[in-house]
Amino acid sequence: MPEHLPVVEEVLEPKEVLAEPGAWRRIGEEVSEQLDYEPGRFLRRRLVRPRYVRRTAREEAPVIAQLPARLQERGLPTAALMAYVVVSKYCDHLPLYRQSAIFSTRHRVDIPRQTLCRWIEVAAWWLEPIHRRIRTGVLGGGYVQVDETPVEYLSPGKGRTGQGYLWTCARPG
Repeated sequence: MPEHLPVVEEVLEPKEVLAEPGAWRRIGEEVSEQLDYEPGRFLRRRLVRPRYVRRTAREEAPVIAQLPARLQERGLPTAALMAYVVVSKYCDHLPLYRQSAIFSTRHRVDIPRQTLCRWIEVAAWWLEPIHRRIRTGVLGGGYVQVDETPVEYLSPGKGRTGQGYLWTCARPG
């Protein structure tokens, strides 16, 4: 985690403590960080979860707030950063090796291309139900329009292009 990035800190208090704050004593905290992205800047999102023990019953187990759900268990990126990488790749046609270079030179954040590839896989897994629903709707009609477009793509490091195809399917109306 790059230390030079600004930090946005959130404190997550347990529900039990919020309901009756005087009955609890803070005994520590757990801190976790994620790499986040807002348009034009990276930041570290720090989640602080104080640990409490009841003042009157010290033998009970301490309480701590639950971590919010993440796209990837113990993953470094926030949903915003993963969305930015996906949109840059597929909407802005920015390859992952170029995104990695931009992050490194402009923001001093080194994210290897292989890591960005894994994030794309995680995003694809989460988006699979939406893809299935759209595909079912398009192919569910009696008439489908299909367009096949040949595309030459650059194969980095090989010095040549390959032949690929884009297939677009649509249902009229």
